[in-house]
Amino acid sequence: MIWDGEFIGGVNKEINLFLSHESNDDTCKAYPPKDIGFNLNPIKDKCLENYGNCDSINVNFYDYEGKVHEFNYSINNQSMPLKNNLYLILTISAIVIILIICILFFILKKKEK
Repeated sequence: MIWDGEFIGGVNKEINLFLSHESNDDTCKAYPPKDIGFNLNPIKDKCLENYGNCDSINVNFYDYEGKVHEFNYSINNQSMPLKNNLYLILTISAIVIILIICILFFILKKKEK
């Protein structure tokens, strides 16, 4: 499978994928299998990196005969780019620190009475 790493259509998040085969000078008389699977995680990761949010990608898949098959790749958007994870961790850490300070302040005030 070949992808140039580019998204077309702007905010529509559309890509072109091409099925390819390197024959290595073999006559390749065998027919391709009916079902072929591909890992699309690199495409999802690139979409998240480029757009920050990526619910789905419109895919134009060109098979070995050059026929185009259009489908929508729905993405379970549970993973976030590292910078968003880091921001979330820092935010939660700050909240925990503030809560600890408030509790300590409350305890110290109570002991003074």
